[in-house]
Amino acid sequence: MKFDVVVWDWDNTLLDSRRAAELALGDLAVENGLPLPTESDIVNVIGSRRGEYWLKNYPDDVLKALHRYLDLYQGYAKTGVSLFPETEAVLSFIRQCGIPQLLASNKDQYIIDEEITRFRLKNYFEKIVGGQGVEVAKPSKAFADLVLGKEWPKRILMIGDGESDMNFAGTMGAYGLFVRPGNEGVSFPYDKRVQNLGEVFTFLKEVFKK
Repeated sequence: MKFDVVVWDWDNTLLDSRRAAELALGDLAVENGLPLPTESDIVNVIGSRRGEYWLKNYPDDVLKALHRYLDLYQGYAKTGVSLFPETEAVLSFIRQCGIPQLLASNKDQYIIDEEITRFRLKNYFEKIVGGQGVEVAKPSKAFADLVLGKEWPKRILMIGDGESDMNFAGTMGAYGLFVRPGNEGVSFPYDKRVQNLGEVFTFLKEVFKK
């Protein structure tokens, strides 16, 4: 099993942003007189830019709710997000193997750029692409074209924690490495499941070993 390129998701794959997302969603719910989000709600929002949570709770104006959520998230992200312990080590390992790395996130480009700059990770990636609105985001082909360019690599590894990531793997014809703790079932396909970034690192060392 060899790959020509690794495509990474950002949130809760390389960046631990769950707490900031939880707090922002909670504030948004309070502002709108809604119940606090459940664990499954938080997972749905993190894993899908326009998922069931938004359509269920903000059906009249999903985009307005999304934009307000991002504003609230930014406030918490200043202190409420961090890299996972293995993030820099795993990115460095793949770079040493000579494999190009791309970052593909549905988070808005300006937020991605701020976070990548803050954590000094820009040099690890050949390209960093944030969501370009609801339609041009994972898992659309239009977004894949932005990430991969006109000539797609043949052997792509997609690593992410959400439904949109694994569906994006399907769009690209990629191997989908799904990162999520626990053993609960999901309705979308993937090729392999691991519990955390540490297990991702173990998998990659096996794949790219000399």
